[in-house]
Amino acid sequence: MKRKNFTAIFFGLLISGFTRLVIGQSYGTGWGITPPGEPLIIQDNFTDFPFLHADSNPDQGNSDNLDPENPGYKDTTAFRVCINSSDTIFYDFYQCAFAPNWQPAYGYRDSLAELTPPVPPEVSRGFVEVARYYESHATDSGYFIIDLRQVQYLEVIQYTHSSCGGNKRGFTLRKSIDDGVTWDTVRYQRGGFTDNYPESANAWNCQESAYGMVWEDALYLYESNVMLKFSHAVGQAVRIHDFKAYGWVEPETGINDNDIKQEVSIYCSDKTMILSEPADIVIFNMNGVLVKKAKDVETVSTADLPEGMYVVKARTDRGITTKKILNQ
Repeated sequence: MKRKNFTAIFFGLLISGFTRLVIGQSYGTGWGITPPGEPLIIQDNFTDFPFLHADSNPDQGNSDNLDPENPGYKDTTAFRVCINSSDTIFYDFYQCAFAPNWQPAYGYRDSLAELTPPVPPEVSRGFVEVARYYESHATDSGYFIIDLRQVQYLEVIQYTHSSCGGNKRGFTLRKSIDDGVTWDTVRYQRGGFTDNYPESANAWNCQESAYGMVWEDALYLYESNVMLKFSHAVGQAVRIHDFKAYGWVEPETGINDNDIKQEVSIYCSDKTMILSEPADIVIFNMNGVLVKKAKDVETVSTADLPEGMYVVKARTDRGITTKKILNQ
């Protein structure tokens, strides 16, 4: 009997280890694990930026600051860009490089050898590269911030990354809801397995990082003060090839007597949220967790939610109304 139990445990561990290996050595989470239900508000592959990199091809390693006459990270020490026509979404770059037409490092290497590189189709040509601290290259730890403080609701983000030659190289993604005073980890992706690291425990590794990897995170953030920050992990520069965000962003409009917004009236009666007109609605508990959402509705049952206070956001074509409502 003891031997049988030992055999069962052994095979269980073997299967578990094999599963982790198969999952962890793929090309990331992929897109669509949490299908977005909100509109696409950002889609960028960084091909509109001018070339700004110290190397001549993507497989030569990371950029640097060694030659003051050549481009390098030093040229983006204070670089802010507005990316939409309503002046509501911005990028901030510090110690970053740009290569608007470069593919991932090993994609380039395999193409020269007339091989078909296994670059995921989601990974575009072009990237922003974020520096690591490396004294011999005169570089500092860089960051790439996506300023979403005027976005009313951030549902899902999708993005891709690669490394500067060499596999098993990850990245760090953090979020702030207090103007960058504090940052909380969204994803801490080391080169190897990350399941033992409490910052962002998961079963993925970055074995294939030099070919590009595909990631998705459901955030469900209703705070109108969100910032995201990409930076390196364990001392390796990171390249971000694509970024997409889904949510609500209210366009800026001129103000006159006829443009005063009429808010949607929201109240709760007999555990039913009642709206004064049809709207898209999201409901969060007081910890900021999304608990319910619906589209184009005038009533939403909350009988399945515990009694208490909730944050309700209702969106119409005129804008977004936010209310705190007692569910009772």
